[in-house]
Amino acid sequence: MKKVILLLLFFTGFNVFSQAGSSPCDALQLYPYTGCGNQSGPQYAGHYQTEEASGNNVPMTGTSTINPACTTDNETAQSVRWIEVVATTTSFTITNLTDYSGAGAATAEQRDYVVFSGTCSSLTQIACGASIPINGTLNVTGLTAGQTYYIMVSQSAAAFSGYPTANAAATCITSTVPHVASNDACSNAFVLQNNVSYTSTNADSTADGPSVCQNPASGSVENNVWYQWCAPANWPVGQLAYLNVNNQVCNSTQGLQLSIYGPGTTCAQITAGTATSVVCQNPGSTTDYNYTFTATANQCYLIVLDGFAGTSCTYDIQVSASLICDTPPVAPTVTVTQPTCAITTGTIVVTAPLGATLEYSINDVVYQSGTTFSGLVPGSYNVTVRNTTTDCVSTATVVVINPPAGAPPVPTINTTAPTCVANGFSQISNYVGGTTYTFTPAGPTVDGTGLISGMILGTSYTVTATVGSCTSAASASFTNLATLAVPSQPTISTTAPTCSSDGISTITNYNGALTYTFTPAGPTAGAGGLISGMTVGTSYTVTASNGSCSSVASASFSNLAMLVT
Repeated sequence: MKKVILLLLFFTGFNVFSQAGSSPCDALQLYPYTGCGNQSGPQYAGHYQTEEASGNNVPMTGTSTINPACTTDNETAQSVRWIEVVATTTSFTITNLTDYSGAGAATAEQRDYVVFSGTCSSLTQIACGASIPINGTLNVTGLTAGQTYYIMVSQSAAAFSGYPTANAAATCITSTVPHVASNDACSNAFVLQNNVSYTSTNADSTADGPSVCQNPASGSVENNVWYQWCAPANWPVGQLAYLNVNNQVCNSTQGLQLSIYGPGTTCAQITAGTATSVVCQNPGSTTDYNYTFTATANQCYLIVLDGFAGTSCTYDIQVSASLICDTPPVAPTVTVTQPTCAITTGTIVVTAPLGATLEYSINDVVYQSGTTFSGLVPGSYNVTVRNTTTDCVSTATVVVINPPAGAPPVPTINTTAPTCVANGFSQISNYVGGTTYTFTPAGPTVDGTGLISGMILGTSYTVTATVGSCTSAASASFTNLATLAVPSQPTISTTAPTCSSDGISTITNYNGALTYTFTPAGPTAGAGGLISGMTVGTSYTVTASNGSCSSVASASFSNLAMLVT
């Protein structure tokens, strides 16, 4: 365990798997424990106090912009690892477990440890240990429980000078107060809010329950943690819920296994092994999880995540109504065959990425396993790739299929709206003499000025232009509308005066939706067409308007005064 054969040169043997640690803001989080051991029989004990579950060397691949004065070398010129630790009390201890064998091992194993407080983007050095040998320690004191501290690990000056390729490291973080998983038991399940992502861990949890999945039972339990998610009251009937477990950083390649229990499931049923899983992932995996289940409004679901064989991980967990993709496929690379006058459609072929779990689509309509899309008319197409395992979709690559080379320009249509006295009409504004214009549906023709005749009012048309054997793409659709409706001429009925009243006039074909305008101004038409406000003995005419068109004026009319008695 933790061995690297060192002859005349160092040959580093180590576990290689997904690890953070490239920079302070991508630091690998370790969780303090009371010791550096992590074995429980043939499996891991569920701790995460070292980079790798067994304490083996792991390559350092990070960089530093900081060159602390407390070391005699230049960390900006070396590979480093960044570690972050949340203090559980006022101190923790860093132990160098870096282990090589052979001549010069004692020098090659020396590591520098520099400790910082602050934020990942604004660090303040608080402790330093230079040239710490294997099993040597740095005790960091004066800490605040709950605060995050950052550790930069690098080769010592002697190790870097003598054995620069021996640039792996193994580090252990211990404390008198170990990290504790607050959601270690089903009864203490952490409540996940809908559509909220949480960074979480199963480090330092213990077994709770007989198996990860039940009915059927599968997956032994080593270090599981619990979550509860409740569907909101407005959750639509039949809506899928997505459990997204992303960005796993684990101390072994075994990864996580999980189960989701249906609504109404109790912790007692799970302990008794009589519950039923609606989702089960066993064995473990370090890939992103994107599992779906049909949720019911106001119902709650228990979720358990367990480290396969005692693996510990840090990860993001979220339940939502949509898929969360942290690692979608890359945008596709394509080759394009443009149309010609002989072959008037184009072809798109996806050349990368390729794989058995990938499907391809244009305009996100239908996905297919094949990479070729043929028979494409000129236009713009969005080409995407979908991973059938995660259901994640790439960003689109936009491809433009051009009109055939040498084809005449697409006809541009100007349509004039109808008026109160004439129908609308259309004209090809980029008309070119000697070009054949073909209308769909057939019927219209075009004259030497581009004016189109023979269109049926209300019918939608497109038109193409052809020169020789080359035809343009179709124009945008266009339609001629009929002459606007003109209101009927108002008809006036005038009642003669009597010995007791003046004469009155009424619009007999009155329409309440129309506006009536009198000349000279003054009178108004009320309900039923009765005209008020007329001056006795004055002659009037009136027109009716629908907002677009006005009628012709009525015959002139006047009201006479009351008869003299």
